[in-house]
Amino acid sequence: MFHFICQVRNIIIIIIIIIIIIIYKTIKEANLSTLANPNSHNLYSTNTEMLQKYTDLKEELIRIWQLKTTYIIPLVLSTAGIIPN
Repeated sequence: MFHFICQVRNIIIIIIIIIIIIIYKTIKEANLSTLANPNSHNLYSTNTEMLQKYTDLKEELIRIWQLKTTYIIPLVLSTAGIIPN
């Protein structure tokens, strides 16, 4: 399931298919980045859908790695190059 795992000093980087998880061990924080490529007419719905979809994974990361905070960063790019605010 894992495609790439790397540890550089106090940072662990895990890449799973379209999810990139960067864990900062010293400050106990993580960034959870996801990528989507929807049509140009449903950018905002895709953005909110991704935030809802990965909330459970965010809670699991906090519990397993004993983190203080975890941020979900949805990367939504359309085929026409439109980026939601």
